[in-house]
Amino acid sequence: MTLADTSILLRLPNPIDPRRAVTEASLSTLKGRGEPVVVVRQNFVEFRGAASRPIDVNGLGMSPEEVDAELDRLEIIFTYLPELEDVYTVWRRLCRSAGVSGKQVHDTRLAAVCICSGVQTILTRNTKDFVRFLPFVPGLAVLTPDDVRAE
Repeated sequence: MTLADTSILLRLPNPIDPRRAVTEASLSTLKGRGEPVVVVRQNFVEFRGAASRPIDVNGLGMSPEEVDAELDRLEIIFTYLPELEDVYTVWRRLCRSAGVSGKQVHDTRLAAVCICSGVQTILTRNTKDFVRFLPFVPGLAVLTPDDVRAE
């Protein structure tokens, strides 16, 4: 099972993103292998925040209506992974162990979801956001869409 990071979701609605094609191809490759690609509610919250931000501050500049329509589409494309009760406890432990602060808390929470739910792989455009957790999450792989296509 592979958890898609929000950086993956943000590539899909942007037709001028040069990484969109390889991102879509990597998702097709995983699904073709029978590998479930999952997301959690947090991905959709982060997506709304980034997609609705202006382009000049690293957003997609989408209107609330456009974001809602895209979220409707993403909810169909991805399998939703319910979050287990102990995610918070594991998140706290990871934050302490890895010295997490600032915006990194969001990625730490996704790593905690992986631990609690038995997710073996995180698909992301930002590997540096997750490789810090590898010493604390045995067996976790952090891949980019390019890595998936190269396998």
